[in-house]
Amino acid sequence: MNCTSFILRLVLPTLITAGIIIGCHDDDIPTGPTDRVDTVDNGGTDTTGGTDTTGGVDTTGTSKFCFEQDVLPILVSNCATSGCHDNVSREEGVDVTSYAAVMASKGGRLVRAGLPDNSTLYKVLFETGEEQMPPPPRPRLTDAQAAIIRRWIQEGAKNEDCGTTTACDTVDVTYAADIKPVIDLRCIGCHNSLTRNGAVDLSTQDLVRQHAASGKLVGTMSRAPGYSPMPPSGPRATDCEIAKVRAWIAGGYR
Repeated sequence: MNCTSFILRLVLPTLITAGIIIGCHDDDIPTGPTDRVDTVDNGGTDTTGGTDTTGGVDTTGTSKFCFEQDVLPILVSNCATSGCHDNVSREEGVDVTSYAAVMASKGGRLVRAGLPDNSTLYKVLFETGEEQMPPPPRPRLTDAQAAIIRRWIQEGAKNEDCGTTTACDTVDVTYAADIKPVIDLRCIGCHNSLTRNGAVDLSTQDLVRQHAASGKLVGTMSRAPGYSPMPPSGPRATDCEIAKVRAWIAGGYR
């Protein structure tokens, strides 16, 4: 045996072993599809590597979402407009102006309690083209709003009314902390910079201030005589929300 043959016989097993180790790097292992399929109650948390669509909202069950206060205003503002899913038009057999109407829509198939990924009400929020809801040019629901609807369905799609849990704080009311959340919840679905229903745009603080200064904001929210009720269907703004708007006006629109 010559020297070259001896050296090859000595080092070849080591080279083969090293090649196997290198060849087994995780990047080279086929992992298959990673499409998100939510098959367990995980509080809305994606545990399969999908995109987080919760928008930072607590979807773990440590806080409580209530249909009348948290879910219905989103549906009314974004979906229950004339010609769409109000209690008059009932487009495609869908009415989202009350709990009973939501649960009866599409023959009871709009919402499947406990199964958000199999509920049309939730799935259409992520559709595109003609199936997108709300339809363009209306803006999509925010990630936080979609997360609320998802968790409500996941927890059984119940008609819970949490009632008033805290006193209404109207001290030091500011636009960012107190007024914008109300506008986003109850108004912006119709009165944004794209749709401007009734030629009303409430997408900025200055625009909201203009409508507040004219008396229209409080008038429509409280459904006072001589004003068009807003939202036009479903429950009106709460007494506390209206009181905060009044306090914001009295405090100089901060």
